[in-house]
Amino acid sequence: MNHLSKAFLMLGFGLFLAVAAEAKTLIFSGFEWTVRGSGYGAPGKNYWRSDNVWLDELGRLHLAIRKIDGKWTCAELSTTRKFLYGKYSFKVIGRLDQLDRNVVLGLFNYPVEPAKQGLGEIDIEFARWGNPGTGNGNFTVWSDKVAGRSVTKSFPFDLTGTYTRHDFTRTAQSVFFQSFYGHTEKNEIFRWNYTGTDVSATPMPIYLNFWLFRGLAPSDGRDAEIVVSEVSYLP
Repeated sequence: MNHLSKAFLMLGFGLFLAVAAEAKTLIFSGFEWTVRGSGYGAPGKNYWRSDNVWLDELGRLHLAIRKIDGKWTCAELSTTRKFLYGKYSFKVIGRLDQLDRNVVLGLFNYPVEPAKQGLGEIDIEFARWGNPGTGNGNFTVWSDKVAGRSVTKSFPFDLTGTYTRHDFTRTAQSVFFQSFYGHTEKNEIFRWNYTGTDVSATPMPIYLNFWLFRGLAPSDGRDAEIVVSEVSYLP
């Protein structure tokens, strides 16, 4: 082995160590999650930072958008397991009705297979997409047959507290969405049942992300944080 080969080997080993050190997993709500490593990427051409995801002393999950060294940073994580049909539930703590117009919270299924990119995603998102006059709740189903085709139902809501629950139930031909005040199923905010032949039949991980629309800084110039107290899946 020549000196150049040795140099490349050491460089490769160093890069491997850097990637290994960057990788971060955690156990939350009975699932193993992989936290997205630091770096630029979609959606929104954002900078993602693994330190923006952490568990507190009560085992609750925190997601943060923070300005660090003059750069706005976002958060994302996903389960190492994939799931298909069943009920997905997310218990959130935070004033989702008061998120900045450029801030997005996503609770969703997304396919990881390269051939499935852009197909079959199922979203619960809290965002105004840069426009303070739009509804802040969004339920979306992306076609599993035609890339880029989706149907969204948006709805406005106001909170008096910080606890909300958000569910979707996948079947072979439908996705039924519900949002609730509080962490029970007693006080409904909104519901929507999507039916069609293009609902995804692909097992997908559960994703959580907290990011900036089009990579735009929060219009109020402030950091943001959301807590997820529980994620559940019932086949």
